[in-house]
Amino acid sequence: MEKGLISMRKNLLPADAPITLRDKCSQMLSSASYMYAYVLFSGLAMYFFTDVFGLNPGAVGTMMMVATIWDGINDPLMGILIDKTRTRWGKVRPYILIGSIAIAVSLVMCFSVPHIQSETGKLVYAYFSYILLGMSVTVLNMSAPILITRLTKDPVKTATLNSWSYAGVTIVSIFATATMMKFLGIFAGPEGNMVAAYQKLAILAGSLCLVAGAAAFFMIRERDFDNISEEQSPSYTIKQYISSVLKNKYYLILICGVVLFMAFYTLAASTHMYYVSYNLANPSLYSYLAVLDYAGPVVGILTITWLVQHFEKKRIMVCALIMVALGAILRLLTGDRSTVTMILFAAITYIGVGVFSLNATPMLIDTA
Repeated sequence: MEKGLISMRKNLLPADAPITLRDKCSQMLSSASYMYAYVLFSGLAMYFFTDVFGLNPGAVGTMMMVATIWDGINDPLMGILIDKTRTRWGKVRPYILIGSIAIAVSLVMCFSVPHIQSETGKLVYAYFSYILLGMSVTVLNMSAPILITRLTKDPVKTATLNSWSYAGVTIVSIFATATMMKFLGIFAGPEGNMVAAYQKLAILAGSLCLVAGAAAFFMIRERDFDNISEEQSPSYTIKQYISSVLKNKYYLILICGVVLFMAFYTLAASTHMYYVSYNLANPSLYSYLAVLDYAGPVVGILTITWLVQHFEKKRIMVCALIMVALGAILRLLTGDRSTVTMILFAAITYIGVGVFSLNATPMLIDTA
C-alpha cells in the first residue's frame, strides 16, 4: 500500500512547487481546448437540428429543456466525482484527456445526419447525441476551473492562473465565432451541402479539442496537496454535501438567480442564427453578434479587480443586470434597423453579461 502511494506521488509535484510558465500554459490549454466545440454546440446546435437535421422546432426546444435540467443535476455530480478521484496523475488531470476524447466523438455524432427514416428515430438519436455532448462538455467545463486549485492554494497565484484561463477562452471563442460561418461556406462547397458542412466543421472542432486537450494532459503537473489536506480536513459523504447546500439559503438564492440568468442568456445566444436569418435576412450578421457575445467578458476581466476593490459585489451584480436590460431594451426600441446601433447596444448587453458572469463565481464562493 505504501509503495503504491509513493508511486502515485512521483507523478505529482510538491505542494510548495512554484507556478511556472508550463503551469500557466497547461491551465490555458485545458480551459480553452474545448471552446471551439462549445461555441459550435451552444450557438448552432438548435439551428442545425431544425433547419438541417429536419426536426420540429417544438421537439427541439423540449429536448434542450430536458438537457438543461439534466445538466443542472450532472454538474454537481461531476464535481463530487472529481473530489473523490485518486489516480497516479492526480484528481483532475485524467478528466482533461477523457473530456477531450468524449467531446471529439460526441460532437461529430451530434452534428451528423444519420440515415434514419422515422421522425421518432431521428428524435431519439438527437436526444442521445445532444445530451451525450452536453455531458462531455461538463467534464471539461468542471475540470478546468478545479485544476487551478490543484496547482496552487495562493490567492494571488490563483488569480493569475484564472486570468490565463480567461485569456485562452476568450481568444479561442472569438476565433471560433469569427470563422465558423466561413468554414461552413467552404465545407458546403458549390452545391451548398450543409449536411456535409456541419459534419466537417464538427470534425475540425473536435480535432482541435482533442489535440489541445492531449497537450494539456501531458503538460499538467498537479501538486501533492492530498498528503497535507487528508490530515487536516475531514472527509464528507455525498449526503453531507447535499445537506450543507440545502441549509445555505443565501447560496440557494444566488445559485437560482445565476441559473435563471444563464438559462435565458443561453436561450438568446442559441437563437442568434434564427434571428439574423429570418428577422434581419442577413446571416452574415451572426458573426458580429457571436464575437460580441464572447468578447464581452474581456471588459469584465480588465475591470473586475478594480470594481471588487471599490464596490460591493451585490451592487456590481445589480449594475451588470441593468446594463444587460438596457442594451436589450434599446435594441428592442430601435428594432436593429441599423447595424451600427445594433452592435453598439449588443456590446452594452454583453459587457453586462461578462461582468455578471465574472462576479457570480466570487459571490458563490463567498456564500459557500
